[in-house]
Formats: sequence, structure tokens, C-alpha cells
Amino acid sequence: MKTAIAIVGFTCATGCYRPELVGDHPVVGCVEVAVAPATDPSTTGPIVDYRFYNRCGHDAVIDLASVVVVARDQAGATSPLVAYDPGGEIRALRIAAHRSGQERIEYHAPGDDEAPRVAPIAEELAALRRQRDALAATAERSPAGSPDVRPAVEALDQAIAALEARLPVRPPTSASASPARLCADVGRIDGSSTAPRWTCLVPPRVD
Repeated sequence: MKTAIAIVGFTCATGCYRPELVGDHPVVGCVEVAVAPATDPSTTGPIVDYRFYNRCGHDAVIDLASVVVVARDQAGATSPLVAYDPGGEIRALRIAAHRSGQERIEYHAPGDDEAPRVAPIAEELAALRRQRDALAATAERSPAGSPDVRPAVEALDQAIAALEARLPVRPPTSASASPARLCADVGRIDGSSTAPRWTCLVPPRVD
């Protein structure tokens, strides 16, 4: 399943209005985000549909890599899920003022021996990707004659690649296909370190 973020923009005339966001849609900094279940016949893991809107008059960060997702069974027990992202496409991006976007991401359960090491690697990857994107953006805005930051960007790319090689990403399995509920912590979706903001949803039944 494709996981690259697609930003859908719209222009403003005399005023700006956010797109319709159905369901629970917490506000995290400048970002208003709605989380809903989705289905796709080509996948076997649960899918989360993210729709987001930048409420501010300046650029904001959308960091779907920072979202923590867990599956909850009928008894209330939870287990961690990881995004199905074999191409390493999910990373922090910037969204312009008063713009909206949408993305669907498939999740699956890591192996029992993988779960304890998935979260710290993912967090380190997200931090490196933010650093790399910020440095690349600075390079684009720098006037001629400024110090060349391309070697630093390339070094970060190599560090990111090395970490991605350590992150276990396996094909989705049926064990994670039908959780009773999915819960997502979107508290850091704007690139900050705020308090957890959990939102839970009931995946549709797939017969």
C-alpha cells in the first residue's frame, strides 16, 4: 500500500475555512487532525485514515512517523503496531498555512522479539528525518556564497539509511488484521513533544 503523504491544498480569498473533518479531530499546535478507520482489499493489516489541516497563518509540520498506534482486543489488552512502510516514505513534512491533506497508512504487528526495539529506532529515525529536512530547507533558502551544507545532508541520509536497515518491517499478517479497536497517539504530529493525545476507533469488519 502506498504511504507517501499527499498534500491537497486550497487557496483563500477573503477568508479560510478548514475542510470537513469527521469523527474525533483533536487540535495539536497548528494541526487539526481527524483519525478514522479505512479498508483496502489489497491489504491484510488495519488501515488508519489521517486527514489534517494547518489552522495557522504559517507553515506547520505534519509528522505521521511520530504517531504511536496500538491494537486493543476485546479484553482491553493492547499491543504495539508498526506502519507498513517498506520504502521509508513516512517522515515529517511541512504543510503551508491553511492547507489540508490526507493519508492512509497500513499497520501490522511486529514480531514478539521485535516490539521492544521498534519504538526507540522509530523515534530516532523521526528526529534524524526532521533534522535532514530542516537542513535541506535551509540550503534551498541560503544565498549564493553561503557554506555548502550538502555534505551534512548526505551524512544524515546515510545515518537514516543505516537506521532503516535496523527497523524490522515485515509483510502484514492476519494476526493484526481484526483488532477490536485501534488507538493512535497524535500528540507529536506537529513535530513537538507535547502530552499524549489518544484517539480510538473501531475498525470496520472485513468478512
